[in-house]
Amino acid sequence: MVTSPLVLCVGGVAQNGPGLDADREAVEAAGARFAGAVTANTVQDERGLVELGARAPEAWRFDALAAVAVENPACLKSGLLPGPEHVREMWHLLAQLRFDAPGLPWVLDPVLSSSLGDEFLGQEGRGAVLEVLELGPILCPNLREAALLVGIAEEELVQDPSSRLKAGNELIAAGAAAVILKGGHGTEDPLLDLVLVAGEEPIWLPRARVRGSLRGSGCRHAAHLAALLASGQSLADAASGAGAWVAGQLVKRCGEVDLPPAPPAL
Repeated sequence: MVTSPLVLCVGGVAQNGPGLDADREAVEAAGARFAGAVTANTVQDERGLVELGARAPEAWRFDALAAVAVENPACLKSGLLPGPEHVREMWHLLAQLRFDAPGLPWVLDPVLSSSLGDEFLGQEGRGAVLEVLELGPILCPNLREAALLVGIAEEELVQDPSSRLKAGNELIAAGAAAVILKGGHGTEDPLLDLVLVAGEEPIWLPRARVRGSLRGSGCRHAAHLAALLASGQSLADAASGAGAWVAGQLVKRCGEVDLPPAPPAL
């Protein structure tokens, strides 16, 4: 009997949707199975972060290993890592997971702040993210996260898609195996997601813009991507599929697609 692949997700939980609950939804929508470990029990309201609720790094690492003790995961996805020591704990988790599953892919969603702007990782935390790029993750930042990680103006990435190549290549040079730089916060229409793999030509993935917003869209994108990779899809196909799925969720829940104007009738 052929079973669907297992995806291990580590990240926070929240009462309003983002985090592991969204990860589970995204993984299962891609036909994979979900296993999870909680890094933080956050409390957020409409004004922002009320309580971070971070757990001890070794506690969630033990939970993650226990969740996959019977079966090796086909992909690892990380979301909220609530402090530099939590980011660095990924060294230990990856070493243990890759002992039994060499080459295990890791999709790293660098959650630097909440949707409302509350900071999860400051300067030291961002430095820790750059350190763990040596582990060769597939990094999935939005434009603001990429700007903070490479130290350039966010507005430059928002206004000029070509500048994203420079930012992505800096992250590749720092050790990332691949970078998927999401263009949802840019001004171009259609929006452009950028897929960069070390030593390969860049791939631009255009998508129609959707009016509206969805909390946890970044974690959903990364988790769906991880599940598609676990199922054997190429990185470009998985990135395209994840972007399309998140766009579909936006349309279904809160938005409309910005389609180009129809041609004049003859």
